[in-house]
Amino acid sequence: MGFRKWFDNAPVGLPVADKYGYTVTIQASAGAWGGEDIQSILLGFFEDKINFNVFSRVDTDQANRKPIRKWIDEPHKVIRKVAKYYKGANVEFRKYRCKNVFTGHSIDQMGEATKSLLDGGAQFTSYKKENLKDLERLGPRLCPIRRSKRAICQSAG
Repeated sequence: MGFRKWFDNAPVGLPVADKYGYTVTIQASAGAWGGEDIQSILLGFFEDKINFNVFSRVDTDQANRKPIRKWIDEPHKVIRKVAKYYKGANVEFRKYRCKNVFTGHSIDQMGEATKSLLDGGAQFTSYKKENLKDLERLGPRLCPIRRSKRAICQSAG
């Protein structure tokens, strides 16, 4: 699979694509792929291939690398297959102009990769929660200068 050609090349004459390259979407519902176990294996495979192609851009100067945004919805379905790779690779993604975006129920679903994802600048969007545990955990990252036990962030006013 040549994900890199989609990252680096754009169809001629499309202004947005000329600047950003293609959008690649992989829809992988469990029912379409034969159950959650097979879904997890296939998603792990795609994630591995995408990451390989991101890091293969080592032969292109940083300034000439087009940005890549990799968005994974419901990351708990794939993370257990690729968590060990994320631990070491997360801080490298930004050098290759790759932004990891995850949407899920809790940052804790990222398992052993949680800390390195946050340290590497990954963006995590959490669905509405009834408790503030996840937000309190992210509070120092959201408001690194002003911390409060009563509130996650307080305005300067």
